[in-house]
Amino acid sequence: MDRKIMKDFLIKNSNLGKVYFIGESFIGYLSSEEAAERANTGEICIIYCGNGIGYYQGEQEKGKPPRFLLK
Repeated sequence: MDRKIMKDFLIKNSNLGKVYFIGESFIGYLSSEEAAERANTGEICIIYCGNGIGYYQGEQEKGKPPRFLLK
């Protein structure tokens, strides 16, 4: 998934452009854009948009890390 698709997904599904970010070095609310940027740096994270919708990015062992849109 490229950065733009993920960012658009987060913005479309987030409440007022804010998401709850659970990462390696930060837990709390971020803007959708900032959360997408942190995920694109390779940080392991869960991004929760609300209403049961989110994004998961796992640890990279080889190649690209596992990434899932959660519904």
